[in-house]
Order: sequence, then structure tokens, then C-alpha cells
Amino acid sequence: MRCRNSEYTAAADGRRAFISGQDGSAGTAVVLRDGRRALWTDGRYFLAADRQLDCEWLLMKAREPGVPTMSAWLAQELAEGSKVGVDAALMAATSYLELQLRLKESGLELVAEKVNLVDAVWSPQERPPRVKDDLFVHELSFAGVEWTHKVAQVREEMKKQDVDLLVVTALDEVAWLLNLRGNDIPYNTGGWGRLVVQHRWVGWQVVQQRYGRWHRWVGVAGGTTKAWQVAQVGGGGRWYNTVFRSYLLVDHKDVTLFIDNERIPPVVDFHLHIGQCFDNVCFHVTEYDNLVPRLQAAAASSDVKRVLLPKKYAYTGGVSYAIYSAVPADKRVSAVSPVVALKARKNDVEAKGMKAAHLRDAVALVDFLAFLEKERLDEYRAEQEHFLRPSFFSVSAYGTNGAIIHYRPTNATTRAITKDAPYLLDSGGQYFDGTTDVTRTLHFGAPTELQKEAYTRVLMGAVDLTLLVFPKGTSDVNVDVITRRSTFWYLYQAGLDYKHGTGHGIGMFLNIHECKMNIKI
Repeated sequence: MRCRNSEYTAAADGRRAFISGQDGSAGTAVVLRDGRRALWTDGRYFLAADRQLDCEWLLMKAREPGVPTMSAWLAQELAEGSKVGVDAALMAATSYLELQLRLKESGLELVAEKVNLVDAVWSPQERPPRVKDDLFVHELSFAGVEWTHKVAQVREEMKKQDVDLLVVTALDEVAWLLNLRGNDIPYNTGGWGRLVVQHRWVGWQVVQQRYGRWHRWVGVAGGTTKAWQVAQVGGGGRWYNTVFRSYLLVDHKDVTLFIDNERIPPVVDFHLHIGQCFDNVCFHVTEYDNLVPRLQAAAASSDVKRVLLPKKYAYTGGVSYAIYSAVPADKRVSAVSPVVALKARKNDVEAKGMKAAHLRDAVALVDFLAFLEKERLDEYRAEQEHFLRPSFFSVSAYGTNGAIIHYRPTNATTRAITKDAPYLLDSGGQYFDGTTDVTRTLHFGAPTELQKEAYTRVLMGAVDLTLLVFPKGTSDVNVDVITRRSTFWYLYQAGLDYKHGTGHGIGMFLNIHECKMNIKI
């Protein structure tokens, strides 16, 4: 389970990594009272998890033949009548309800624990501190639309669905909606917060940190090209994300932001008109932990008939079960957040900026690749206009390390780059006018016939995807299947495949993975 059901987590919320060592963006750890333990993850992290988990852990490769689901394994290992505890604040409502049903069928009971047992054993001395730096404004020259206009768009969608109150929990949705950015989570620009939107008020809770700058490069050592990364950090931490810790409540008059008040500098206070009514929005701020009691009070009002609680969709985990259960059953509306589609449709300024950012990023990447043996990639990016920092931890992988999806070097796995194997570079930049995520595979010598065949077949599928014309309403899953048909002929025909999606949406100075587009089976 991940805090806020987000793909990205702050270091202080890395509970799974703390107890197991597995730190990928996907994974669920289960620990039984007698000490037996298992961890489920998807194909992106099979290789990495196998290295990270010690022999006490049972690695469950999700969706592989013969591998049980979590509920099936629990039913097999536990006696009838046993109780399974979870932290309801960390588990998506849809996941909680599904697991509850599966366990009930096996005579087991799912219990929403109020105390997180990992937190109970994770000492303050070991646990990384939360980021508490100031938020910053994403200027209108880059955002293209005033935040109050975005709120008006959200309210129009709320009217269409006949809901009185909207809870916004996805970090990138809060950041995009308010034209704000933060530094709470490594490799993004969102912050830690929540937003509640009603037809009458909007509220927000958030915690955030000031960004620093990281430099990552490839250099020459002893005549052999070697890859490493060095961090030069400002603000006391390593922060790349542009989101921030917060929630937001939106109704038809008010907007309430739930965030630590100490993180709002005067410029953000002025930007949001906090405590004032401006352009049909009365904006309020309260502490981050006030969301559930505020939501319970609002939902209990006779003026609130229906509350939209976002459900899981692609990269967005939806509301937690703790938030879901705070609203009476007869007032719950479970649907995809209206912010998802609004954020995905780039306005003219955003579209123009993202194209320009990708062009500048391409210049930096081409310069770097042309002088790979002696130059620094992020220094090239830093020369480009509007560059802030990398958008994620660069994957610089040589040889067999390139098969480990989202590989990160360690002293045990680092290898010198030579002319004998492929080199994979997956990197990106955060620019004020756009976010980039680019992967390239190179070979500095003579690739084998199998390497050339695999590369060419993947390229053919990518070209087919680029040229694909499909009818309106075609799902992203179907697009992926069509691409891999270029897989029936190109990959599957040769007995090849990859444990990864084919493509994804990308945020505008936000997350590198963005709904609605998620091209994967």
C-alpha cells in the first residue's frame, strides 16, 4: 500500500521499503503474526525485487502462472475466522472493498486498523523528516489559465454529475488545479495535500519543501566510460517532484485546502486570496490532518446531498477507504475525478510549452550523446531555458542492468560502460513550460544479431503506434494490444515481450506519468 495511493511517495512514507527493502513504485507487503512474509509486485520489478528482498521474504510475481493473488494466499495460510489488518488511510477504497469481499468468501475478516504497525516500529531517528519548504506559484505565462477558471470548469463537471462536494486527493490534481507546485516527493513538482471542492466552498491541506538542484552525469575514469550520479542539493533534501502533500475540498462556493499552514509564503497567500472571496471562489486553508473530520461534518449537512469520491483510474489511486467511509453510504458518488480529463486536455499555452520543452530537452540529450565520454547530461539540460531540475531518477544502465526496469545503481551492480553490450538511458527534465521523459538504447560496438532483432522489432511496433489511426472511443488498452500485434508479427512471433507498458501520458511541469492515457495491457 502506498501513502495517498500515489505512484510517488515521500521518503517519510516509504513503509514498504523500510520493512522489506523493496522500493519500487508498485508492491504490497504482507506479514503474518508468525513471521512469514510475502511481497507482490508487477513485472517491472521482478528482477529488482529479487535482488532487494532477503531470503525471509517470498516474492510473488503478480499475474505469472501459478502465483496466487494476495487474498488467495491469505486464505491458504490463515485459519478460518482470522483477521487481516490494514491501514485504511493508505489503502484505496476500491482495493479495500475488493479485498474485503474476497477474504469474506474465505471466512476471513478485513479490519481497518487505526494504528499503523510499521509506524510503531519505525523510530523518529531512522525515519526521514517531512519536507516543509514553501510552495511556489506556477506562473500564468506557463499555466495558460487562471486557477479560478479551472475551479469553474470543475464546478461545471460537478453540476453535470449532480454532486455538491468533491474531494481531490491526487497530488498532481491539487497542484494543477491551483497553479501551485512543491518539492515534497523525489522527482516530481506536486506537493503533499488534499483539496475539497464544494459548490459553496473549497478547502486545502498541504505540506511541501523547497527544491534543490541535482546533477547527474556520465564521465570518464581511467580511460573507460563509467556512469555515476552526484547530488548537489538545496533546501536540505533531494526533491525532484513538483507535487506537495495536501488535500482539496471543492463545492459550488468554497474551496478548502488542507495543508500545513507554515508552508504558504506571502506570494502564495496572495495568489490564492486566502480567507477572501474572489472571482466566485471563497478560499480557505486548514491543517492537513483536518480532512476527515471536516468531510464528516460537511457530509452530515442537509445541504450536501451527494459527495463525489474519486475512484481508482490508471495512475490515480482514488480516495482511501478512510476518506470513503467518512461519507454516509447514501451520499457517496464513486466516479473518476473530473480533474483527470481537464488536466489531460492541454490548453494552447501548455501544448506550446510542452513542445518547446521537448525540443530544448532533445538538444541537451543529443549534445550529451554526441559527447558521452566527457560531458554531463544535466549540465546540458541546465543550459536550456526554463529548466528547473531532472523529472525523475535517471536510469543509466549498461548490459544486463538494462533489463532491470527502473534500475538504480549500487556498489554491487555498477558496471563500466564498454563496447560489448547495450547501454540504456532513461531520463527527463522538469521545465517550467513542460515535463520530459525520454528513453534511448545505444550500442557503442557491434551488437549481436539477437540484440539487433529485438531492437528492430520494438522499433517497428513503436512506428506502428505512431502511425495508428483508430476510431473514437478506442481504449488505451486496445491501442497497446494493437501495438503488440506489431507484436504478433514483430515481438510475439519471435517469442519476445516486455514486462512494461508501451506508453503513458505526461504532466505539464508535473508527474511524468499522467492519466488519462496509459497504454498498457
